[in-house]
Amino acid sequence: MRALRRHHEDWAAAQRRQTPSSTAAPLVNLPFQAALTLNIHGVHKERCQPATEEPGFVCTVSVEASTAYAPHLRRRIEARFIEGTRGWLALSPRSFDPVTNLPVLLD
Repeated sequence: MRALRRHHEDWAAAQRRQTPSSTAAPLVNLPFQAALTLNIHGVHKERCQPATEEPGFVCTVSVEASTAYAPHLRRRIEARFIEGTRGWLALSPRSFDPVTNLPVLLD
């Protein structure tokens, strides 16, 4: 769960850096900030296998999450997980669902 949360936080930070902000009034665009907030409630591993050409494991997981605009999300994703110095990292997650409300989980 922390690996996906860390991936999302990195993505959200990049989105914030790309959006012009005022130093006088941070968080003026509260809907934008709310859209970047993702609460991951659960991650359930469906299957995992060692990655063939790179380090780590390729896993399919079911993610239960919520945002300010979508309180009940469940998506199946696949990502390569590697163990880093601060714990596990999720690399290049992609959704199996045709329509996703979790762009933050995708590259």
